Amino acid sequence: MLLKIGTTQFQTLTYMPSLYLYRISVEKRLGYDNFDSAIVVATSMEHAKTIHPNGGIIEKEYQYGWVDSAEKVQAELLAIYSGNKYEAGSVVLSSFNAG
Repeated sequence: MLLKIGTTQFQTLTYMPSLYLYRISVEKRLGYDNFDSAIVVATSMEHAKTIHPNGGIIEKEYQYGWVDSAEKVQAELLAIYSGNKYEAGSVVLSSFNAG
């Protein structure tokens, strides 16, 4: 069985890794003093969408510099993460538009 990520196909593994790297972003630019994207470590796409680019989890109340709902976040699978430096929910890199 093959797994397709983007235009590349991979042979599926006999075990499924538990961590992945995702690029999270928002479709509409939020303006200055806001994040526009981040690379995060997550267990699933749904999990990635809940991670705030400054660290932590998106909650219902206002989130400084980011959206207030995971439904407004796009997530793109980049790679399987096999390292041990980061744990699930970590932000590896984020993009902040300072004003």
